[in-house]
Amino acid sequence: MKPIIRKTGAFILCLLIAVCFALPAYAGPIDIGQEALSDWLNLTEKDPRLIAAELINVIIGFLSLIFVILILHAGFLFMISGGNKEKTDYAKRAIGNAIIGLIIVLSAWAITTFSIDAIINALK
Repeated sequence: MKPIIRKTGAFILCLLIAVCFALPAYAGPIDIGQEALSDWLNLTEKDPRLIAAELINVIIGFLSLIFVILILHAGFLFMISGGNKEKTDYAKRAIGNAIIGLIIVLSAWAITTFSIDAIINALK
């Protein structure tokens, strides 16, 4: 079988699968009033500064978790190095780098928490 026929057949098969599983579009009228729009988008009455602070805390928490996992991984590498000088040096550098990254993330969290609290208290 020629490659062009094989590619064309695969394309047609993918197209048929996409058409079979396509969902119908909602074409009804939508009331674009502010109340209807906020209900449709599930908007809350929360202050946007608080939403931004929560988002920053989630991102920084996720980054902290990544650096803790990196520290654990480097510790595991250190434990299985078997006394090999190159592997232990690599693991020590990895532990040091992960700790530096964790310190940077935690200091960023402290700075943003202080800044957001200062902004919210100043604008009350």
